Amino acid sequence: MSPSPVTITGTVIDEGGERLGEAVVRLFSPSGKALANVRTDREGRFSLRLEVEPGEYRLEVLFPGFSTIPKVVEVKRENEEKTIFLMLRHDSSRPLKIAAEKRESGIASLGDLPWGSHLCQFCYKKKDMLDTLVPYFKAGLVNNELCLWVTSEFLTKEQALMAMEKAVPGFSVYLTKAQMEIVSYREWYLKGGRFDIQRTLEMCMEKCDQAFSNGFAGLRASGNPYWIYNKKDWDDFVRYEEELNKVISGANVLALCTYSLKRCSAADVFDVIKNHQFILSEKLGCPFQRIA
Repeated sequence: MSPSPVTITGTVIDEGGERLGEAVVRLFSPSGKALANVRTDREGRFSLRLEVEPGEYRLEVLFPGFSTIPKVVEVKRENEEKTIFLMLRHDSSRPLKIAAEKRESGIASLGDLPWGSHLCQFCYKKKDMLDTLVPYFKAGLVNNELCLWVTSEFLTKEQALMAMEKAVPGFSVYLTKAQMEIVSYREWYLKGGRFDIQRTLEMCMEKCDQAFSNGFAGLRASGNPYWIYNKKDWDDFVRYEEELNKVISGANVLALCTYSLKRCSAADVFDVIKNHQFILSEKLGCPFQRIA
């Protein structure tokens, strides 16, 4: 059955009926895939218009100091319009902050960045990558963020650990309290033996939840596709980066993806740039901010 246009409108309120402006409303497919997100206006209202197949879709809301009550929306026919109310409960145990707050990037040329920022770096040498990622993660550790570094053969897990130990005083403490995780691409992208877009996105969302439940301000992450050697995996990774934008928009997440220019064609560079808001590369005359 082909997708049909559907409009979902609604209002986000708290238990007392107060309307909640600037809440983030997220829509998930029947399989759990993040499809779209939108912010409510000052009156707590939102509107989502998209083309989907009939089925049961889940709406969730992110708002500071509240826990979401998921709402299932059943789509039955084309050109359907749904109007709903989404209610949140106060939750002092999980003080979620939304992306209006800015964070120290650790990268001198960028300064502070809003939560939800998705960056990329093009580089030729390990030193270029280290000169960016080490201060990037150091800033995250100092500012009480959960940090996740997914490494590859270009710059291994052992090399990343050595660089952080050298640059960050008391780094072992951050490792002991599990504030910094450095894992290989096999443990993250190829978990289960192959790259799976949905599984990797779900792992990202689980890591976000872990950050909040453990009292961290948010999640700061970095990964790269240096392990990719075929077009299918590259195309899947490009789609993954596109979907990642939807997952981290409005969430307490900073993501910095690194790419080796030795592995990227001109077409590959274009694929990367279109999925990132900020691009870092001395070879490309950067840093610069992409304007959508």
